[in-house]
Amino acid sequence: PSRGARMAPVQLRPPKWEKHGSGHAQPSFRPLNLEPFKRQQQRQLAEWRGFASDGQWRELHNGHFDWWMFPIDDGSQPQYNVRCEADIAHLLADAEWAGGYAEGVRTCVRAWGWDADKGVRIEPLQGEMGWTGWDVRLAKIVRSLWLFQHPLFDSIQAYAHSVHAVEKRGKPFAYGHINLNEILLMQLPRPGRGNLAGASAVLPRELGAKLKISGEGRTEA
Repeated sequence: PSRGARMAPVQLRPPKWEKHGSGHAQPSFRPLNLEPFKRQQQRQLAEWRGFASDGQWRELHNGHFDWWMFPIDDGSQPQYNVRCEADIAHLLADAEWAGGYAEGVRTCVRAWGWDADKGVRIEPLQGEMGWTGWDVRLAKIVRSLWLFQHPLFDSIQAYAHSVHAVEKRGKPFAYGHINLNEILLMQLPRPGRGNLAGASAVLPRELGAKLKISGEGRTEA
């Protein structure tokens, strides 16, 4: 940021598709093409498994992969963005993609020294593990988990709180002048879950049956 630029105050952004609001026409989308997501994800996971096996945890974070590993609603590569609730439902209903998504989250934060299943820091750290200062990557992971209402959300948000307190010493997560501390404000269930507005076609009946939504509105693994 330029000298003297002030960081914008933190705001919790609703999913992008909700900005239209009630009473406004929702955009129409072609059904989501799963294959590019799955192809990129499986290629990435194969590479990460090699890094993990060799203890090359820092090498993992040298790559650029956020768009297809942790889809959000406003990423810079729109072909990997989720555009509506129906896109989320399609991805979660695919067992291979959903399994790879969870593995990706666990592996990525493990490289930072966090056990996603136990919700604690890994002690002692193994080899190259440790926080790398990638505020925006952690923000994308938390936002993705929030959008998908994933069971790992609480754990990864807890890691964000821990990094904010320890490594960041209370300073905001940031990308340039953009305040990313919205990830500390997110809660589940989020508003709007289950509204399939924006889908160009009704989800197949069997697709909805594959998804399990808990009483709290979270997607069950």
